[in-house]
Amino acid sequence: NDLSNLYPAVQNTLLCLSKTYGCLELKTFGGLAQEAIQYCTDACIVASQEIAKSKGLLKSQLFLIKNLLALREQLSLFNVDFGSQETELDFSHMRDHLRRILSGETSLFALGASNAVFQLIGNARPRISKMHFDSKRELEKRLKTCCESYIMGVTKLSVEPMLSFITKVTATRVASTKKALKDHAFATPSKLIEIVTTVNQALEGELPKAIRGMKKYLDSPNTHLVLFKPIKSNIAEAHGQIAHLLESEYDSETIKMVPLMPPPKLMAILDSLS
Repeated sequence: NDLSNLYPAVQNTLLCLSKTYGCLELKTFGGLAQEAIQYCTDACIVASQEIAKSKGLLKSQLFLIKNLLALREQLSLFNVDFGSQETELDFSHMRDHLRRILSGETSLFALGASNAVFQLIGNARPRISKMHFDSKRELEKRLKTCCESYIMGVTKLSVEPMLSFITKVTATRVASTKKALKDHAFATPSKLIEIVTTVNQALEGELPKAIRGMKKYLDSPNTHLVLFKPIKSNIAEAHGQIAHLLESEYDSETIKMVPLMPPPKLMAILDSLS
């Protein structure tokens, strides 16, 4: 596979693993691979943080998705266990003894078993804890988290005013206020018109731009589908909730004034981006 468009850390990691696979015992290779994957994943995360500073969060997330996805796909070619057992010495149980000494609850000068030093020494043996670490599984967790963040980022880019409005409506209902929704400052008909107008502009401007960027950066149509399907669902859900609030909380005159997209038109726009 062509790795030339991937981050150098990913290229070098995969090249190293491909050169050593078959030359080392599987157990030895597995240990090497685990360290390499962990280093590579961390390097990609650091690079994405730098990209976020200069090019924005969405582009940094696309960078991370692209490289972690490629890394995961290439690792499937190696028939090896990427996990390892790690042993750690745990001294956490000693914190309470130290706290009591520092706060003066136990005496350093007491005679016998109640002496603070004797108690500390008596409990100074570390507990041995064993942990199973799987670098490939950690990579998949990072990838999943990044995909979820990207999905929410594009959702907010499209319908943030609606989401904010719905959150405020929920807060007023929790507060059990008797005041009609339309009488709240954030929910007047003019405010609602402004909110929906802003969202309509985003759906025809910012959203298509973001999706074009995703398709340009990520090669796989399957990846496009996996990312865009929940975005599409989130946008439709936000519109559905606004429509329900209009029907239940506002009069017919306000409903006519609010330029909420009818479902067929909304679906047509979203389907055209798939």
